[in-house]
Amino acid sequence: MLEQDISHAVIYSQFNDKEIIHNGIRSGALFLDSDDFGVIFLCDIGINTDLAYYSQSQIFGYRLRNGHLEKLTYSLNIKQPTVLKILNGVTAFRIHIYHKNRWSNEWTDTNFLPEAVELIIEMENIGIIRKKIILLNYAI
Repeated sequence: MLEQDISHAVIYSQFNDKEIIHNGIRSGALFLDSDDFGVIFLCDIGINTDLAYYSQSQIFGYRLRNGHLEKLTYSLNIKQPTVLKILNGVTAFRIHIYHKNRWSNEWTDTNFLPEAVELIIEMENIGIIRKKIILLNYAI
C-alpha cells in the first residue's frame, strides 16, 4: 500500500474554496505529529469501473504514532484526515529522499518531485525493513 501510493505521487496546484493547495511530497522528522518521520503527498490513483478507467487525486500521509504506522487520508474539503492504523509493533519509521545524486532526511520543495524515496521501518519482532521506491512521475 505504502509503496503503491508513494510511487504514484504527482505535483501540481489545485484550487479549493479560493485557496490554492500546493502539493508534491513533504517529509521530515516529527512531521504530521509523528513520533518519528512523517510524509504527505498528492497521489493519482486509478479507478477502474465497468464503464471507464479514470484517475482521481488524493492526499495521503503516513506517520508513526504509539507503535502504529498510520495512513492519513485527506479530503480536499475537510481539514482533519481520516486515520487508519495499518501496521502495529513499529518502533521506528524513517524516510530518506533522493534527488540530484544525494540523499536527504527532509523534503519541503513543493515545486519538484524527488527521484526516489527510501522507507525504513523497524519492527519489534522482525527487525529493519528497507524499501527504495522510484517515483513514476518524476520529470528529468
